[in-house]
Amino acid sequence: MMKKKGKIAGWMSEGQSEVRRETEQLCNDLEATQQDYKKFRLLVEQLHREYVESKELDFFRRYRQLKSMIKRTVTHLRLSNGGDALSSGLKQMCRDFVRQKDTSAAAQRIEERYKDLSDDALLEQNVEIQEQITDTKRKTDIIKDLIHEMEVQYEESKRYIAIQRYRLMKGMIKEVINSRFL
Repeated sequence: MMKKKGKIAGWMSEGQSEVRRETEQLCNDLEATQQDYKKFRLLVEQLHREYVESKELDFFRRYRQLKSMIKRTVTHLRLSNGGDALSSGLKQMCRDFVRQKDTSAAAQRIEERYKDLSDDALLEQNVEIQEQITDTKRKTDIIKDLIHEMEVQYEESKRYIAIQRYRLMKGMIKEVINSRFL
């Protein structure tokens, strides 16, 4: 009888369990980093849509719209980076609950994908997954840095008059949505 050592213990024999456990962990990490990236990418896409829609507004309405777009984007970044202790605790509880519900489905997907692979093939796959994780984290960090830089520039723009600030805010948003790194 086989011991249960993980979520996907059914497809792991005793000799293969360490490599397969690493594969499982890497797959879970990749999925989490991809979800994080997708969240930030959607935030940038929303900023782009709102920016295009704001072009039809007159100067005063667009000025207010640009300010609110920047504030909302920065707020999303702050909330995703932790926020206050209560909200981050609640978010973590929600994530854990969802993770528990998705565990069997994720385990089945991983099992289907990797059950026929040898240890050597799994090791190669693990290297590829690690590269994907690194690349996805890099892209996410770029988006976070762009939004953080927009926040810094926004705070600095407060010392200018409305016309100059309007032009600066347009430039800040364009810098985020048109970044060649995205």
